[in-house]
Amino acid sequence: MPDFHPLILQTAGIHGWELLPDNPQWTHRIAIYGASGNRYIVAQHKQNKSWSCGCLGFRRHRHCKHLSAMRDTLMLMDAEQPIRS
Repeated sequence: MPDFHPLILQTAGIHGWELLPDNPQWTHRIAIYGASGNRYIVAQHKQNKSWSCGCLGFRRHRHCKHLSAMRDTLMLMDAEQPIRS
């Protein structure tokens, strides 16, 4: 399991996010549940540091409400680095 930023740990506890282990391409993998109950994986790419979501909205439009809901936490976590999607 990767070392998650304290803000992610705190926010995960509040929102019921599931923290997942890294894989070869992605770090900070987080399982969140959408309004419909579907499970989506939000993660940060290891090389270019961009954030991504596994939902159809992100795959089609390169943004989604799941990442938007996490944006404040991610911005605080990566204050020195802008969020790229």
